Amino acid sequence: MSSRTTLTFVALVLGVTGAAPGATAVAKRRPAAPPTIYGGSTSDDAPFGLQVSKDHRHLVRLLIHARASCPSGSTAVVSEAVPFAAKLPKFSQANVIIGNRLPASGKFSFHGAGTQDYGARTGLVAETVAGRIRGATAKGTFDLTVQIVDTDSGQTVETCRSDTLHWKARAAKGRIFVGLTASRRPVVLALTPDRLQVADIWFGWTAACQPDGLLIVGDHLSHFSVSPDGQFAEAFDAGPYGNSDGSSASFHYDVHGAVSRSSASGTVAATMTQTDAGGTTTATCALPAERWKAAS
Repeated sequence: MSSRTTLTFVALVLGVTGAAPGATAVAKRRPAAPPTIYGGSTSDDAPFGLQVSKDHRHLVRLLIHARASCPSGSTAVVSEAVPFAAKLPKFSQANVIIGNRLPASGKFSFHGAGTQDYGARTGLVAETVAGRIRGATAKGTFDLTVQIVDTDSGQTVETCRSDTLHWKARAAKGRIFVGLTASRRPVVLALTPDRLQVADIWFGWTAACQPDGLLIVGDHLSHFSVSPDGQFAEAFDAGPYGNSDGSSASFHYDVHGAVSRSSASGTVAATMTQTDAGGTTTATCALPAERWKAAS
């Protein structure tokens, strides 16, 4: 067990029209529909997914977990499904990427905008997603900027920026699954070619902390055995992971799931325990068992 944490449809056309007497009818196979679900990760080892229309002419939605570093030392996070739209909807404050046409070349570059509610402060989100889809593979970049403003005065408090994130994703029916947790965080699950193991599962999760605070994580777990009927389950510990000041963080996970050829679902629970240099617990952040669903 290893863990790493980061803060056809096929139709047949039979017969030959106008065949000469005695000619043998040959079955003609219609080309398989192009893939519509791509899943993978970013260079931050966090989940990344793309959904494409059935005709491969439009991008439908982006699933992204990305963080932007702020001058104050805090972090702004976007962890959600973001729709692509031909133009900016009227009166919408939800995060949306403007532009959705996918050229025949597979290359695209679009900008997005939206807001994040931080209570007394509001985050004004600006993002750029670019890439290229070629058959069953896709890769590109993602940039995020979040302007933090005082909600009452409208004055800018600080501007947070991500590094340019590089992402890679693949499509494989029955092996790559992309979806969301119950709290609308992205999840990507990848099976090995023989479907006997969960090779990787990337997911975003949020946990309330004690004595205070909130933890938002883009996580990566790997290597779960899958039973013949498609079930997997495991509880395990990971860490501790040390920090430069001597503090450390340890994690406990309890993961359950089931996979079929077209979908996957399950639950995940997680707890993070932080200790100081002397070993005293300073914070505990817990995610109760949360459901997730994904499609291939």
